[in-house]
Amino acid sequence: MSVPLVEAEIEAGGRFGYRPEFDGLRGVAILGVVMFHYFRNWFRGSIIGVDLFFVLSGFLITRLLFEERRKYGNISLPDFYARRVGRLFPGLVVVSLVLLVGDRLFIVDSNFRALVSGAIGAVTFTTNWLRVAGVDTSELSHLWSIAIEQQFYLLWPLVVLAVGVSVRRINRMSAAIVVAAGVNLLVRSLAGVGPGSPSLFNGLDTHGMLTLGAGCWLATTLTAENRWGNRQVLLTVGLLLAVAARCVLVVIPDTEVFYRTWARGGAHLTAVAMVVVLVAAKELSWMRFLLSRRALMWLGQRAYSMFLWHQPVRSYLPIGPVSGLVLRNLVFLAVSVVVSEFSYRLVEQPGRKWIVNRFSRRGRQAAPASV
Repeated sequence: MSVPLVEAEIEAGGRFGYRPEFDGLRGVAILGVVMFHYFRNWFRGSIIGVDLFFVLSGFLITRLLFEERRKYGNISLPDFYARRVGRLFPGLVVVSLVLLVGDRLFIVDSNFRALVSGAIGAVTFTTNWLRVAGVDTSELSHLWSIAIEQQFYLLWPLVVLAVGVSVRRINRMSAAIVVAAGVNLLVRSLAGVGPGSPSLFNGLDTHGMLTLGAGCWLATTLTAENRWGNRQVLLTVGLLLAVAARCVLVVIPDTEVFYRTWARGGAHLTAVAMVVVLVAAKELSWMRFLLSRRALMWLGQRAYSMFLWHQPVRSYLPIGPVSGLVLRNLVFLAVSVVVSEFSYRLVEQPGRKWIVNRFSRRGRQAAPASV
């Protein structure tokens, strides 16, 4: 029986390994998220940030599953889940506790009940479904995307084990997931579900499966050196796709309906195109040079902490006499960077190490990038 190309590459010792440009791409993604939230009128196209995180996560998690099988001969679900919880849970607990205590002690006219709902959604990874149900999750509502990722992490290894750890089968399964999610979106839109419906944007079955599934498909399609032949051709296709998607974001009129329909589609395409280009162009020095800059890598490594804290900082930080929206947001941005550094060093890294060492039999496993 012939060995699928990606498996052959792994078995031959061609491990995916750590690639710094993926940290750089995460830096680009978190910049997009923060710019969209802080300076929306100037950076509305940066809506791509969350979708880029989704595609990257699907890609890297799938590669990690294959890497674990290569290293140990099988995939351990307890170890996988311990690593995912260790990656996400400490930061969520701390940001929730800080906001709950701070709100109770210092905020006079607060909506504490909504914040409690947000904290419950955060630590149970259900924020997205609370938003679909219309529950007010206060200043933790931005954690809907973390919930979608964790729900995907819960299900995807089960799918991989169910279909067999075969690159060919998983490639077909992930492609089917993307198609099914796309059809689901289309049918529900045609059935009268408005473009502003929270279920379309916050649902694991729609937004999550579409973009995370695309990343999984890329992981099983683009990692073999000659799977699609000439990488230069693939690179060109990816670049053209990115340009076309960005045109969608620029040319279509600036309306709310646009940003809930066409813009979302353009963001999905752009996120996929960027990962296609990065994987296909891994030998291109200029691509590695641009995304391996120390500042982008530094930001990418702290992207999760930055994502957790940038919205609460803007909502709760009193900055006194500073006037002007742009100046205020620049102050918020600077404070968010500082808070993220402390969170990364004092919460995220120690928390992950403690959970993984305590609950993962295989201990700390090297990852190709922070995921």
